[in-house]
Parts: sequence; structure tokens; C-alpha cells
Amino acid sequence: MITDKQILDAFWLGTVKRICEGCINNYIGGDKGLNRDDEFNMKHSTYISTPWMSNYVVVDIGNSQLKRRVNKLVENGVLTTLGSRHSSGSYSARLPDEICWPPYRFALEFMAAKGLTEKPSPQPDIEKFKSELEAALLDKFGNALPQVNNMEGA
Repeated sequence: MITDKQILDAFWLGTVKRICEGCINNYIGGDKGLNRDDEFNMKHSTYISTPWMSNYVVVDIGNSQLKRRVNKLVENGVLTTLGSRHSSGSYSARLPDEICWPPYRFALEFMAAKGLTEKPSPQPDIEKFKSELEAALLDKFGNALPQVNNMEGA
């Protein structure tokens, strides 16, 4: 049986992938730029939508079972939702701010060190940078969900 801890660890790994994508702005024409260090962009970069949840939260249970389990984690306050539910029932869930801020800010600093700025520019090595960032995030923050006080029951 898959435990809540296993789901949360998988959710953490999915969040790391989302941060690697979300810390970068994609512009028309293919240019890339560094995202801003603000609450809106951090939250946008860390949410995982239910339609794509199984692409990010990889555990050995079916999609509908995963969504039910995530719903329970949301109901218990372990995960938070971003806004309201869509009329289809889909929604976006994310880990608490205190877990998401440190890796998001690390990602911004990492990409800035690679030469990205908020100003759009060509970035031919962006996929390589994202792979390096993912490895650096996992090295710094670990492969399992970092523990914080309000997630004791998870």
C-alpha cells in the first residue's frame, strides 16, 4: 500500500520539476528570461494541476486513486490549493510556502548564475541548465519531502 508519505515525497519531486520549468519565462520567438522573485510567480511555479498530476507525482497507483489521496491531503491541510476548482472538478495543489520558497529562490539564483536575467534573450543551453538545476535542487534539498512543523501528520 502506498503511504501518504510516499505520495508527499513524489509530490516533492514533482514540485522540483515544476520549479525547474517555472523559474523561467518563455517568450514568443523562443527567448527565455528569469522569472521574478515574488509570491505570484513562486506559487505559479510550484502548483501541480490535477489533469497532469500523474505526470509529476509518480507513484504506483492509478490516476483516480492518486487524485482521491491528494484530495484527502488537501482536506487535511497538508497540501494547499491554488484558487478554486474548475467546473470540471480539476484544481491545482501545492506544498506549503515554507517548503516552496527556498528551492524556488535557489532556482532563481542558480539560473542567474548561468546568465539568465529577467530580460528575454536566446538561451540555447536552457534544457541543459534545467537538468543541472534539477540535480542541484535534489542535492541541496534531498529526494524526500523536507519536514516542516505543520506537516507532522503526513
